[in-house]
Amino acid sequence: MLLPHVQRALRLHGEFNKLRSCQRGLECALDAFGHAVIGLNGTCKILFSNETGRQLFATADGLNVKGGRLVADLPCEDGELQYRLYQVAMAGKGFSASRALVIHRSSGKPALHLTLMPFARNFLRHITELSVLVSIDDPARKPLSRVDMLRLLFKLSPTEIRLTESLTSSVDLSTAADHLRMSTETPRFHLKSVFKKTGARRQSDLIKLVLNLPGTILDRPPDRSWDARRRYPTLAQRRA
Repeated sequence: MLLPHVQRALRLHGEFNKLRSCQRGLECALDAFGHAVIGLNGTCKILFSNETGRQLFATADGLNVKGGRLVADLPCEDGELQYRLYQVAMAGKGFSASRALVIHRSSGKPALHLTLMPFARNFLRHITELSVLVSIDDPARKPLSRVDMLRLLFKLSPTEIRLTESLTSSVDLSTAADHLRMSTETPRFHLKSVFKKTGARRQSDLIKLVLNLPGTILDRPPDRSWDARRRYPTLAQRRA
């Protein structure tokens, strides 16, 4: 279940090719995911962590970082974690030797679910040291919405996100213009910007991209203009 999200994050790595470091580009792509993702080298030392992982380590609840290594708070669980990490690091190429672990937390929050995956070194040539990917699912963490994903991955503006949501809900461009209280040409201008940012070439491509994004269903951005749909009639209704 986690593997498609990791593979999708790696493909999105190309969107950040203007950044100075390819490694930093991968981190930025992974920051958009609700799971913590940590990359380790062949000796199981941490190479990078996404923002969710850094937030998790800051709480020091169940997992922590010591000496550049991922460690569990409970000694018995830490011994199992280190052994499994070693196994995965020595597994070679491919994802066939993945391991899963449960790490309990002293705070009483739900246990963390870890998936340890060997990383094929020839899969991303710019990061040759990467040997293990650790994905951490925190059941207590609120999942990202697709609105968050669109904002984080593609830097869409609130207006562009509202238009994307309307189009994803099987609404045509003219109806979306009425809902968003825009003139006829304004949605076309914003749609061109959305296409440029997401790489979609047509509306069907955009809908497919949004529906395949990890995260919860689209929610509404914190913008009062959403309530205007209920308080004010649409342009077509006013004309009628």
